Amino acid sequence: AVVSTQSTGDLLVDTPKHCRHKYHMAVTELSLSRGDEVLCKTLSEWNVPECPIRGDQVIKHLGLSKGPSVQKFYTMGKSKWKDSHFTMEGSELLEYLLQEYNRSRK
Repeated sequence: AVVSTQSTGDLLVDTPKHCRHKYHMAVTELSLSRGDEVLCKTLSEWNVPECPIRGDQVIKHLGLSKGPSVQKFYTMGKSKWKDSHFTMEGSELLEYLLQEYNRSRK
């Protein structure tokens, strides 16, 4: 299987914070053992970013009540952030989610 920097980044971002370092090191070692020195170097120098939005921000910005819709929109925002290669800021994601929320209500 081909391992890309993006798919590996997605995996590490989705890994629970308390075990992220262990997975980060394991994937880095795996890439080296498979002879992928470029991926190994990239991963060894990469700091895993934190998603710039939280559920409470989604609730506040979209005016939602706690419940399944918060998770739905949070996940949508996190996916958009990953698709942007982790470059979108929280304010951009929240605006995107507000547009999607308003579109879903029509």
